[in-house]
Amino acid sequence: METEKRIVTFIEKGIETIEGALQVANFLLESRVIPYHFYEKLPDGKPDFTKGKTGAVAGVLVHGIGTLHLPAMTALQNIIPVNGLLSIKGDLAKSMIFSSGMLHKDSWKEVITGTIEDGDMEVTITATREDNGLTLSKSFSINDAKRAGLWITEQQVNGQDGWKFKSSPWWKYQKRMLYYRPLGYLARDLFGDVLNNMYITEEAMDMPKETIEIIETESGAKITIPDKEHSQKRAEKMTSRVADKIKTEGFSPVDVVVLPPTVVNESKPAKESPFIPTKESYEGFNGETKQVGETKINLEGLNTTRLLEIINSDMDMIEAMQMIPGKNTNKKLKGIVEAHQEGELAEYVAGLLPPLKEEPKDDNIQQNKEFEKGNVIEKNTDFFEPEKKETSTNKYDLAIPEFDAEGKREFSVVKQLFNKMMGITPQITTPRYMELAEKLGFLTKYKDKEIFIKEASVDEINLLLDLN
Repeated sequence: METEKRIVTFIEKGIETIEGALQVANFLLESRVIPYHFYEKLPDGKPDFTKGKTGAVAGVLVHGIGTLHLPAMTALQNIIPVNGLLSIKGDLAKSMIFSSGMLHKDSWKEVITGTIEDGDMEVTITATREDNGLTLSKSFSINDAKRAGLWITEQQVNGQDGWKFKSSPWWKYQKRMLYYRPLGYLARDLFGDVLNNMYITEEAMDMPKETIEIIETESGAKITIPDKEHSQKRAEKMTSRVADKIKTEGFSPVDVVVLPPTVVNESKPAKESPFIPTKESYEGFNGETKQVGETKINLEGLNTTRLLEIINSDMDMIEAMQMIPGKNTNKKLKGIVEAHQEGELAEYVAGLLPPLKEEPKDDNIQQNKEFEKGNVIEKNTDFFEPEKKETSTNKYDLAIPEFDAEGKREFSVVKQLFNKMMGITPQITTPRYMELAEKLGFLTKYKDKEIFIKEASVDEINLLLDLN
């Protein structure tokens, strides 16, 4: 008990100055007895104990001890930085209200009506203040959650983007989340002085984040990406599938392509697909099992407008269209649809399959040119085959493009190089780049992976690859 008091005194005394607060934060980070969200994450999602968030720990300690008068470890366990603000876990918020002396005796009431199964559950919490007698009731129902876009249904979980919803607390702990919402409302509206008007964590996690990103290309055109995080997760999932295939089939460098022998179907006079099925079935990105050989769309003669309609009907093809550089030409769109129908879309995006050959020019293709003039991204280049001069002097035998005549790498070339680095093992993700760049002393010149890929010399990129 005496030891515990000495530790508490040490922490409380330590945070009286900024330097002291940072020193205490580093001490606690090194002890590893605080929640893992106070550490940066490794590529596999585990905490990197060598990279603690010193400022976040110090901020929580100062606010928890100095403002809310909480014990240090209680503050660290229950005050969570979420989306740029400090929040407090709902259970601790309720405990603070009960122990504050501001809650009128026996006035706290919790009423639950309806059920999850019937879709009409509602939670109502009522309380009265001791000092002024003010009584408030706050309610939240399944219908309220649906209107706020929070409620997760079984149909969503089992749908194409089910992976996005399965980890949500609104799917795992539906009753509990319905309870926390009126608790948060009541805590702020009736007992704001007790909690310093803090949001509870379970509510703060649902606040919308800015997900829109605008990218300006070399030509000056702007591309708006509506949901960067969603697109990144889908791209990572697609890349991981390609990486697994490389390991399974024995590919060493990602540029090596092994094609199955050509099979000729004499009974079908129409143009054959250049991709030959190598398995009887495959798992689609939405989790459905699809059969190679089931009814496919005949792509011969389709114009760009029709191809875009087909691609826009499937999220995986939409993502592929965004990831592959170049204009949305008839050739590019047909390649995406063809690869999707063969269950090889991820491989096609990563450049492990050759692009679709151009069809002979005809009137129909000529008509598409006017439509394609409106597309914004630069001149089309075959995936992993930029027109720029390339050199290859690294252990992965990856071809690294030189700078162009103006001493730059254009957007499409940067995108190709980015995907090459994500196709090797281990993948050079942003955290992995930061680790390697720090060892090589590149961080002072190239603060992040994107700048490095765009501005680093061929020799510097080869050094990074050899160290990986």
